[in-house]
Amino acid sequence: MKDEIREILKQLISIPSPSGEERILAERVKAMLQEIGFDVRTQEVKPNSFNLIGERGLSSLLLCTHLDTIPPFGHPNPYELVEENGEFIGRGVVDAKGQIASLLVALRHSKGPCKVALTVDEELEGKGSEKLELEVEEAIVLEPTNLSLCIAEAGSLEYEIDVKGKPTHSATPEKGDNAILKALSLYEELSNLSFLQARHPLFPPPVVNLSFIQGGEFITVVPSTCKIQVDIHILPNVNIDQAKIEVENFLKEKNVNFKLVDIAHPYELPEPPSVCNYIEEFMKSKGKDIIYAGMRSWTDAANLIKKGINSVVLGAGDLSVAHSEREWVNADDLLFLTELLIYIIDNYGR
Repeated sequence: MKDEIREILKQLISIPSPSGEERILAERVKAMLQEIGFDVRTQEVKPNSFNLIGERGLSSLLLCTHLDTIPPFGHPNPYELVEENGEFIGRGVVDAKGQIASLLVALRHSKGPCKVALTVDEELEGKGSEKLELEVEEAIVLEPTNLSLCIAEAGSLEYEIDVKGKPTHSATPEKGDNAILKALSLYEELSNLSFLQARHPLFPPPVVNLSFIQGGEFITVVPSTCKIQVDIHILPNVNIDQAKIEVENFLKEKNVNFKLVDIAHPYELPEPPSVCNYIEEFMKSKGKDIIYAGMRSWTDAANLIKKGINSVVLGAGDLSVAHSEREWVNADDLLFLTELLIYIIDNYGR
């Protein structure tokens, strides 16, 4: 099966599919699903961009992942699958084309009923899963979790902030007010807000990521303006509405202009859904303990939860290498995921 995973992943990687440009990949995956024997329908989300929904028999379990990737962003061989020391390398190998390859091979080698959904726009606005229409009770969303089982997901508040300073000659900075330094100081102070001191057993401490900074006019001028973007992570045991109020009161006190770019609500399942029992059974059969964790980034599971679908996140590879210049995933981990999915498909609901 590892050879099958490699061959499918090679095909998937060779088709660029940044968000908004998923159509060619979607057509190829649709054909693959039909070859396996699935009934497949499409659901338009945006012009030239559609979800795939496949069914084989009747099942209340959904297996879901996304077709889109981020752009290459400096990846040296983004659309050529490279293999080094048991690792697959290329844009999307872990987020989430490796997950798709494992899923397709698992569907080929299983016989049980199954529903699958491959969404678009996950890396941007999440419109694919927002518009997804199907009837299921539980879902596994395939994302890189190092094969840990995520039953909770962090939320986030994303802000764009404009900081004003006072320009002067760079030789007399004491006469001005450096907007870039003010912005960096503001960023550091954000980390001290009270809700960011919360802790949760499934997550590391929350962080504020400085995602973008732009400022200054000329090398001999003290900067008069600076724009930053920050991504503030919110744990499931934090009230995100109260956190938003605290952030915005802080920014108002600093007398800066700001805009809320995006808000993603965290969640935690009150108890693991029944599909977790099958995952635990398989792990034990392989001599491994199931590891429960929290997903640190937004996934399609958040939208599925809003629809009343009990969703967990699970997949091969490490989230930290997704979106990087050397995105990679271990071939053996993809094989393990494939075997796990076969077990779930053939045993779920027995």
